[in-house]
Amino acid sequence: MTLNFESIADELLQSGLFDSQWYSENFPDAALSGLPPLTHFLRVGMRLDRDPGPLFDAHYYLTIYPDVRAAGFHPLIHYLRFGRTEGRQAARPATLVAEAVEQTSVSSDGRSLLLREAKDAFGLRGLEPNAPRAILVNAPTDRDWTTALSVVNSLTGKHDLFVLGPLLAFRLDDLPASVLSVTDVGLADEVGNARGFVRLAASGALDGYESLLWLSPADALEPSAPANATEIATQGALFEKDANWGMAGQSIASPLPDNAVLASIIATAMSRIGFNRENVDAPFASDWAIWLKPLLLRALGLGLAPDEMIASASTGQAYPGRTAVLQLLALIGREAGMDTRTLSTQFPEGQGRAIKTLAFYLPQFHPIPENDRWWGKGFTEWSNVTRARPMFQDHYQPRYPADLGFYDLRLEDVQIAQAQLTREFGVHGFCFHYYWFNGKKLLNHPIEQMYRSRKIDTGFCVCWANENWSRSWDGQNREILIEQHYSLESNIALIRELIPMMKDPRWVRHQGKPVMLVYRISIIPNWLQTAHLWREECRKAGLGEIHLCAVRFALETLQGQPEEHGLDAYVLFPPHEAGRQDIRHDLADLAPDFRGEVFSYEAAIDTDRMRHVEGYEWPVHRGAMLAWDNSARRTNNAVIFHGATPYSFRRWMKTIVEQEALHNPTDESLIFINAWNEWAEGTYLEPDQRWGKTYLAAFRSAVDSVPMAQLVPPPSTILPAEDGTDETTIP
Repeated sequence: MTLNFESIADELLQSGLFDSQWYSENFPDAALSGLPPLTHFLRVGMRLDRDPGPLFDAHYYLTIYPDVRAAGFHPLIHYLRFGRTEGRQAARPATLVAEAVEQTSVSSDGRSLLLREAKDAFGLRGLEPNAPRAILVNAPTDRDWTTALSVVNSLTGKHDLFVLGPLLAFRLDDLPASVLSVTDVGLADEVGNARGFVRLAASGALDGYESLLWLSPADALEPSAPANATEIATQGALFEKDANWGMAGQSIASPLPDNAVLASIIATAMSRIGFNRENVDAPFASDWAIWLKPLLLRALGLGLAPDEMIASASTGQAYPGRTAVLQLLALIGREAGMDTRTLSTQFPEGQGRAIKTLAFYLPQFHPIPENDRWWGKGFTEWSNVTRARPMFQDHYQPRYPADLGFYDLRLEDVQIAQAQLTREFGVHGFCFHYYWFNGKKLLNHPIEQMYRSRKIDTGFCVCWANENWSRSWDGQNREILIEQHYSLESNIALIRELIPMMKDPRWVRHQGKPVMLVYRISIIPNWLQTAHLWREECRKAGLGEIHLCAVRFALETLQGQPEEHGLDAYVLFPPHEAGRQDIRHDLADLAPDFRGEVFSYEAAIDTDRMRHVEGYEWPVHRGAMLAWDNSARRTNNAVIFHGATPYSFRRWMKTIVEQEALHNPTDESLIFINAWNEWAEGTYLEPDQRWGKTYLAAFRSAVDSVPMAQLVPPPSTILPAEDGTDETTIP
């Protein structure tokens, strides 16, 4: 049905159904748009099936009047022109209307149950998990609901229930006490399709769960066969313990080679996500009960659009939505190094390995006078990030933050939130880039704020970023903004500056020794003497021995063993020394003014893996990058490693941890990730608009998937300040 939304303005106003204040309060994007509430509703809200006010419920109307949906009518238009005169209900009866999105229902046995409603993207994004497991029930009919409940009743543990279907028509009293909440997420998917599932998966509402069970009884391969609820529950108990098991079902299917429509859908989706389109043959779980790791879900929304998942207008052929989703999920799992299977595997037993992972941390997210002078008033790294633009097809730019927003590191609350993320996902702490220029400190506020605070509860150490600052952002000798000048006196002053922080219980230690990094030791005169003096200063200060490391910088390859350079270990810091396979010739619509370089992220992973297959040349701490793309800093002269996704990063991290178990003679691994927040270089663990927390989840999943690998939680602020306050004084 084609509508001229503007033409119904008078009808809507005369009906009394539109409430501008209610609409603005319930849909904040309306106020942000700058449009009058009625205009926004007509142009945007109606297309999203939003309600005009509390007196009309579009979802309820379509649920209880399926003939309206079948006829293709917009629910509000139907009610205004036909429903009112026919005596149809515009909204839930008053006894069922909630005053908010969430309400608590008390069942017949006195048990309270959280009821939630999330019918659009904003509602879905606001949901928070109440239990470790999510269950999505697609139930067009009461029979489907009853079949799904037979499985829910067989499960142990706690769960949140999401329902696609006429929830109001179902008996909630039959739900077991293990269900902590029930969320109405919209209309049921028709048999063979999965529009509602993709909309929910892409929203991020399921990201925080450990597992997802997707139940759609109407899609059973043998509808007449009884549900094997016990078998599904038993499979789930094993599935949830196996981090390498991405997708499980009662049976495994193979792609149909002669289905051209499905093949085209999958190829297009793979390209949109950023995967290689050449190998799309992967077995996938089938039947009506599917177990999934939520890590796999975020990519669905990039590859498939719900509004595309409709029957062909020319042929009437049904869209193979459910099959496409299942096949795509298996391919996403394969990209992440995760299995699709029906049975669990056995884990070998052996000695545990402690994994401490540090993310390099850029402090340039607050203004300083020097940057004001060099780049303009108020400059921070966000100034670079917002100016990026895509240089070729499927080039992910610009990149915008999600959960933490465009933050200012002058605020302690920002660092508290960052620390909470490290604890949630098992990152041991941050390695701050530390800027010291012969006694002059730049961007030192964040690390000093962390040291003073007893609330920023994560680990930290520093890497002396001892290179020039230049306008080209490459540390070289062109257009220098501030230059490094070295002396033994200045170098000793640096370690004395850091020693009080190194005594903090949160300072990262390796094998009991405080960790200290230097970015480029090759350009420091008298480096060996500096290293010796640093160790002496730390001993005199009561710190004992330190663990001194240097980054292997690509332009100044360090020869020989670390001890020959006064070090305990090298640190790998991709993209330095990363494999570089030029793929510019493979790119579509490359900008004619682009003069930079584009390399394969997959080739970088493969090169790193092969380099260490036989072991390590020297004591080394491995490193990985989440991506690399400095378009925000260098525009059309950027260096880009294309093809990075959370799933390829997971494979890289998993390989590193596996090789650590094989080749590292100690029982503790120190691994570095580039980076926590290098937004202008396209490599960050922090949540963004495209992937949410998927990179963080991929990191944790990678380590959890390696037998005996154990993430070491961040060190804590367990010691109070000496004066009894919440802060420590920096001398």
